Amino acid sequence: MGETMMMYVLIAGGLILLFVGGEILVRGAVGVARKLGVSELVIGAILVGFGTSMPELVTSLRAVGQGAEGVAVGNVAGSNVANILLVLGVAALIRPIITRPRALVRDMGVLVLATIAFGLIVYYNGFTRPMGILLTAALLAYIVMTLVLDNGSDSDVATMHNDEGGVVEANDPLPIALLFAIAGIAGVILGANFLVDGAVSLARSFSVSEAVIGVTVVAIGTSLPELATSVVSAMRGKADVAVGNVIGSSIFNILGILGITAIVKPFSVYE
Repeated sequence: MGETMMMYVLIAGGLILLFVGGEILVRGAVGVARKLGVSELVIGAILVGFGTSMPELVTSLRAVGQGAEGVAVGNVAGSNVANILLVLGVAALIRPIITRPRALVRDMGVLVLATIAFGLIVYYNGFTRPMGILLTAALLAYIVMTLVLDNGSDSDVATMHNDEGGVVEANDPLPIALLFAIAGIAGVILGANFLVDGAVSLARSFSVSEAVIGVTVVAIGTSLPELATSVVSAMRGKADVAVGNVIGSSIFNILGILGITAIVKPFSVYE
């Protein structure tokens, strides 16, 4: 009974730390960026997407380090499903989402291609270091393309990314912003450790696949920062920004998280 209670405490504590740590990290990182004069385009297109995906990254790295590869892959797949169904669903409940189609076509195309690549990599068990480098390079190419095409532009895409940056209220003094960023990173790391330990124990105690736990409990937990950002967007009357946030975060999940994880420690999804 004691071990079962500890397992649930680890999962609950991990979820709370991931959510709080992710929120603080985004606020700190955006605050530092603004004090350094970084444009809202860069903040919206890169920092917000990367910051809200940090829980998935740390959790996947922790899972692979523990030999729980199913949790790592399930986390990415489940997080993207949660982004689309849960995050957008909640945002739409708060306020109808009216989008600018031209603002979404390019990023949506990148997400579709990344998702197809993800399916092929899983099918062929291709989480090797060269594949990790290729995925990470593709993410960097996407970031460079976004900055080159949208910098100084008044297009719908550039406007959307600028609005994404504006959702995060972070105007703290530089030392406070740095403190928030450091505290956020610490919270995310500790939360990932707790969540993965509890999730692996949960899978073993119920004799279910680690991938199932990764796609459900872990994925929903690591998607909480995206949910918070999208809810704020909807409440401020910018529900369309929630769509951009979901697309950007999902691209980061596939290309960045799986890419970096495979570089750090190549792994296999099949026994």
